[in-house]
Amino acid sequence: MNGGEIINNTTDGGGGGVLFTGSLTGIFNMYGGTISHNYARQNGGGVFLNSGIFNMTDGIISDNTSGNNGGGVAVNGTFTISGGWIFDNIVDRVVIGVEWDGDENIAISGGAGGFHNNIFNPAEGAIGNSPQQ
Repeated sequence: MNGGEIINNTTDGGGGGVLFTGSLTGIFNMYGGTISHNYARQNGGGVFLNSGIFNMTDGIISDNTSGNNGGGVAVNGTFTISGGWIFDNIVDRVVIGVEWDGDENIAISGGAGGFHNNIFNPAEGAIGNSPQQ
């Protein structure tokens, strides 16, 4: 993805904005653009990477909602962010802005980018305004 917008999409499954189910070696690169105002009843309101690699070097993932995991991004692969922003995402259960399965890798590098103001609405208690990094 090199610019443009993926907005206002809805799915009963995963990946309200982007659903990536490529091979273990498949790659989704986000060089810019916006993924926002999407809804997934399952995982990944903005992006659901079910396998492979997601590299984010710039862009915005914001204002997405998930009914399960990863309001902004849910990852069952490798996620590397070196720029861009993930913010103002909402999930009704489990994990806030970015969720990954723990068997793979997540890396945050570079001076730009971060996570801010993602909201989690669990059955008991609440977590809001995740620290800006």
